[in-house]
Amino acid sequence: MENMANRPAFRGARMFVLPTEALEEYAAHPLVARLYLTDVGCFPRAKNHTRTRREGIEEYILLYCAAGRGTVRVSGRTWQLTPGTAFCIPRGKPHEYAAHPADPWTLWWVHFKGTDTVYYPLQSCRVLTPSPRVAGRMHDWFDLLFESLEGDYSLENFLCMSQVLGLILTGLYRRPDAGSAPLTRAVRWMYAHLEEPLTLDRLCRELGMSKSGLNDLFRRYAHRPPLQFFTRLKMTEAAKLLRQTDLPVGEIARQLGYTDPYYFSRAFKKAEGTSPTAYRAAKPAYAPDPRDQPD
Repeated sequence: MENMANRPAFRGARMFVLPTEALEEYAAHPLVARLYLTDVGCFPRAKNHTRTRREGIEEYILLYCAAGRGTVRVSGRTWQLTPGTAFCIPRGKPHEYAAHPADPWTLWWVHFKGTDTVYYPLQSCRVLTPSPRVAGRMHDWFDLLFESLEGDYSLENFLCMSQVLGLILTGLYRRPDAGSAPLTRAVRWMYAHLEEPLTLDRLCRELGMSKSGLNDLFRRYAHRPPLQFFTRLKMTEAAKLLRQTDLPVGEIARQLGYTDPYYFSRAFKKAEGTSPTAYRAAKPAYAPDPRDQPD
């Protein structure tokens, strides 16, 4: 499957260019269509490496500098890449990139398309510096791409490449929102206390927040008030217990802090659109797969 005619001259280089015929067969698959590569390669210590495309190309180009240095120029602006940094060249943009003459980069690159490209800020033109954990996995992810391409043109391999591309892009562009950290603490505390009643005063004390701050936090990130969110957690847990156990409805209500099973049933129906009994009857009961049982 490797395109030998286009193999670069760099020692240890790897490069694959997928033929159009192979792409057409699978690009229509709903999972593959989300993200799929057309070219991928690795150029170790690529001395004198340079590439210029005055009209750009129809794919996005992701460059990852694993070692050494290089420059990227897009629409008249220039960025420097150093070890452990990446850059995505937007589709259709005039560009050029080149290894540093004295310290040439080891460059991993991939050309890609897909419907999910709209969910990443690929037009932002900035140097990406992934976390040490993500940087430590880049080599393995690119190896998975190469391994898939060294196999056959099967749907399984195209699905694998699509998922790996998603991991690479998510790893590079993910930026935790520090503002959501209090929400994470609040939700974890709620989930650990599903069997208890909850007031806004108590939640404020547990989290050390004001009522206005707590309400603003939940409305911004969870799109509903905190007590409503807590009820939603309870109903989600109730639905799981109804599906996966044969506990009586009254016992499920008690486990979730409801002393009145009729009040619980009304709350469940409001959340799920049906009563607990009807919900259980409509959902297949949980039964372990006999193949998973010990002999």
